[in-house]
Amino acid sequence: MSILKESNFNDVETISEALETGGKNWYIKGIMAQGGIVQEAAMGGIAHHHVHARVVQHAQRGIKVGARFTLTQQNADDLEGLLDLMEELEVDKFYLSHLNYAGRGNVNRKRDAVARDLTALPAALQGGTVIVRREALRQWLWEKAEAWSIKKTAGAFARALRHYGHADDPHGALERMTDAETASLILHERGEHAASRLLGTGWEDRLVCSKKRRAEILMRAVRDNLADCLVTLPALIEREAWPSLWFWFANFDGMRRELWPEMAAFDFTKLGAGNTALQETVQRGAAHWEAVARRLLASDEAAVELLSHDTGALKPG
Repeated sequence: MSILKESNFNDVETISEALETGGKNWYIKGIMAQGGIVQEAAMGGIAHHHVHARVVQHAQRGIKVGARFTLTQQNADDLEGLLDLMEELEVDKFYLSHLNYAGRGNVNRKRDAVARDLTALPAALQGGTVIVRREALRQWLWEKAEAWSIKKTAGAFARALRHYGHADDPHGALERMTDAETASLILHERGEHAASRLLGTGWEDRLVCSKKRRAEILMRAVRDNLADCLVTLPALIEREAWPSLWFWFANFDGMRRELWPEMAAFDFTKLGAGNTALQETVQRGAAHWEAVARRLLASDEAAVELLSHDTGALKPG
């Protein structure tokens, strides 16, 4: 099935011609975050009547028509109009997508108050309440398990999958993993809250106003490490939640891992009751990452950007 390109979304005639010449194998994916045929139609005017006529015409020919809406703070008020139009035209295919705050979506990064909520893990702290998107978490876990099954690489993730019985009951394992990792996500968000209280509102202000992408990544990685040292890891150790700790190690990557080679090299196979090595590493980490966070907070963005390219000075000694 072919899909109309984004470059054509603003051109009613191009879409119409493509539908007429492309036969029944075309499918309108709808609207992007800024402009697009369905958004114009939702806002009324000539575009509305043009789309109305075309949808009816193509429906009569058996051509499939659907809509996609990429929700942002700027176009949220158009959603109701779009749905009304779809009902009016009896369009029954609809795809609501989240905005990836990169590339074209960068223009929305600082406008949208919920930018981080849409791009981070499927959990967020809002007004003192931790909100977990369970379906998003389940999908994320499923995708990781599917990717692992191609090569079946030994490691922390393989160990976690074995614990949950993935080989014999993949669907049941997915549900059990979702339950366990929901608890871990809540712990991490509690850690974010604890870190925010330590660092004050200045930290979040710096993130929101950051113009340097790598500087922002560095600051988020430092706060993530601090959050996990304050709450996530101590709680999982206390609960002896070894499978969740294996899963944590499996997802310890990117800038967080680059900054903390001691944790990257930690032998997760030795986790267990009576082994205090991880607990001691976490305790040292809590003091270290708080100090690093305060150093970044006291530095201007240019200095943070430089540190993001040479992180040696930020790593634990």
